[in-house]
Amino acid sequence: VSFLRCDLLLLRDLLVGQLELSSEMAEVLRCICSNTVPSRWRQRSFPSCRPLQGWFIGLKIRMQWLQAAWSQRGHEPLCHRLDFYWRPRQLLLSYLRVAAQNDNVALEAYSFRHKVLERIEEEEDVQDRPATGLYCVGIFLYGAGWDRRKSIMADCRPDELFYRMPVIHFIPSADFKPNLEKTYAVPFYQAERQSHMTSDGEDGNYITEVLLRSHKSPKEWLLRSVALYCELMA
Repeated sequence: VSFLRCDLLLLRDLLVGQLELSSEMAEVLRCICSNTVPSRWRQRSFPSCRPLQGWFIGLKIRMQWLQAAWSQRGHEPLCHRLDFYWRPRQLLLSYLRVAAQNDNVALEAYSFRHKVLERIEEEEDVQDRPATGLYCVGIFLYGAGWDRRKSIMADCRPDELFYRMPVIHFIPSADFKPNLEKTYAVPFYQAERQSHMTSDGEDGNYITEVLLRSHKSPKEWLLRSVALYCELMA
């Protein structure tokens, strides 16, 4: 945020003729005029598929939530808005590390199992912190729906492309082996149609896999490009 503020102050001075226009600031100015996020801002930002105006709104909402959820309360939130974190993958990994340290087990042995809380839809509905793991919200299922009555993946409705998931409980488990005949490991990304490669060659847009109950074969969901996202184009 401080980096962004510095750029905006530089632009202000440039526009009143106090500074000469550099190539980097010229690129920032062109992007602002075309409503796109400048590359130098995107490199320090969360992955996003939105134009500049929507990106700015998202940045403001994230900062407000982080301040209210962490700074003002003085402790971690009861439910985590994964769509408001810069790096939700690192948040989830920290919970696995704590569980592994508490049990004196290698981190590689730990992974998450998942439970969809059908009756808890919003962050405000969560009253208590889970005994283990974390509650997460702000997750959209794209290309499939969710049958609340059976607690299982289902076909989309004719007029729907995505489904906003209820609160999902991420539960750290050692040596967990899911039944792949009854579950689908849904890939989970921060933003739709984004590629954000890190310095070590990994996709920074990818978060993890979420195991959801399913009665269809994984191949069928794969062909439909079913995935979970924190942010969609729609």
